[in-house]
Amino acid sequence: MGWPQTIAIIATILISVIGGIIYNNRRLDDLRNDMNARFADFNARFADINTRFAEIHDDLREIRAMLNELLRARETR
Repeated sequence: MGWPQTIAIIATILISVIGGIIYNNRRLDDLRNDMNARFADFNARFADINTRFAEIHDDLREIRAMLNELLRARETR
């Protein structure tokens, strides 16, 4: 086997490896985009849940204030 054949084999292998790297990199980009979309969806859901908890917290504050008023009114009688 001479140098031209060796160079042809090495060039073929290098082109195949480079092609595989480029293909896998593209697949990783697709995976990254998919994961970013999923995390964005979860962030939106968590924001909605946080809003609901804030509303419940405000409602509980109002209820506590009303109960305190009732207790004070009852104590003054």
